[in-house]
Amino acid sequence: DVYKRQQEHHPDVQAFVAPYLNAHPRVVATFLERLKEAEQGAAHMNCQFCPYRGPIIGREDWQGAPQTGHHHDHHDHGHHHHHHDH
Repeated sequence: DVYKRQQEHHPDVQAFVAPYLNAHPRVVATFLERLKEAEQGAAHMNCQFCPYRGPIIGREDWQGAPQTGHHHDHHDHGHHHHHHDH
């Protein structure tokens, strides 16, 4: 069992079994990419499914659009914030 061998060789590393991911080639390839980034200390944000980078079905108009925050500080939240000590 791979999990058992991994735990024997690296007891200090916590591992999880995720059978629902199976061994789909894209899952394996993505995992290996992230592992390489982590080993090199160069982990980057995962932009493979970013709608601003490439077309996503139903969001084609987002490609190339400027990214903006999604904050709602401009309207009433229905409650008072206490920003002082008492």
